[in-house]
Amino acid sequence: MATTVIEVIEEQGLCARATELGEYLMQGLRELGEDFEVIQEVRGRGLMVGAHVGDAAGALVEAAREQGLLI
Repeated sequence: MATTVIEVIEEQGLCARATELGEYLMQGLRELGEDFEVIQEVRGRGLMVGAHVGDAAGALVEAAREQGLLI
């Protein structure tokens, strides 16, 4: 079973796709950071992306939750 999963990941290029989408996401967050100073830093690898938002984290999490987004 695990071998099949690895084969699918390789055949469909999922690692490369995660890298591509992660770069796209980080670039978008960095661009948002130019307009919204609450985004202090963006970093990640693949689709594991984090944005440092400092003291605004609580309010940001609550606003996202109200929109149905868990962050």
